[in-house]
Amino acid sequence: MKRYLDVIFVVLFFGSCTHSPEPFSNALKQQIDSFIERYPDGDIINLTVSRLRDKEMLFISNSDSYNPEMTDGYYIYKSKLITYYQTDSTNRSSLVNHSAFFIFKDTIEGYNDCHSKISNFEYDEMAYLVDEKGNLSFVKDESSLKFKKQHIDLFYNKGLNEKINSFVNSDIGVVYELRFVKKSGRNFVMLRSMPYYDKAKYDGYYYDNQILIVLYNAEPFRYLFKRKWKNKTTEGIPSFRNSMIRDWNFPYPLKLEILDNGELKALTLKEGFTI
Repeated sequence: MKRYLDVIFVVLFFGSCTHSPEPFSNALKQQIDSFIERYPDGDIINLTVSRLRDKEMLFISNSDSYNPEMTDGYYIYKSKLITYYQTDSTNRSSLVNHSAFFIFKDTIEGYNDCHSKISNFEYDEMAYLVDEKGNLSFVKDESSLKFKKQHIDLFYNKGLNEKINSFVNSDIGVVYELRFVKKSGRNFVMLRSMPYYDKAKYDGYYYDNQILIVLYNAEPFRYLFKRKWKNKTTEGIPSFRNSMIRDWNFPYPLKLEILDNGELKALTLKEGFTI
């Protein structure tokens, strides 16, 4: 009988030694479970964590393909591929156990990456505030977050300043990508929030209080600026991650044409795809 009990003990002991810990804290696991129950579509759940201005935030979203540029690690949980990405090097051990993730290298077998799959998937997203202990509070309306409303006017064009300031106040992001385009004699400016910038393609950047705005193809439009920007360097922008932006073939949330008289014309969704 004793020998039989010893065998059971050995099996249980080695079984416990080989059991891999999950990478999620209990608080995060509860929110992932709740998200999957609420939004069952999509094979992939994306976790993105950022320090936005003075607040630590987590975003959970679903998709049918993963983004190689936004996958630090991954894990299979409840038949879902969970990808994890953080926009800085902050220690978030109260939220995730990084050592329990599979480290992303080139591909994830059995799943599509967003560059190889044409997708019409309409994603869902939920945002949370993260406190110093890793507790999560759901943010129902991101515009309700108390960020500084004062802004630096970068342009001579008052309307352009107002459009950019309004967008930044309502669309909370890590980095704002401000891109200029000249096409067929027409001048366009487009703005979106991004988790990273392209170190090879950007012209420069500036800070609007705690807000980073990265400029692309801005040199031909320098006459629009009434303030100088920080020039591009080989070291890149301190404390912000960079990755390759493969193309810009999709609509931007804010898409404007600057007319010859200085007025601004909002672009249609279709026009936003073709510029």
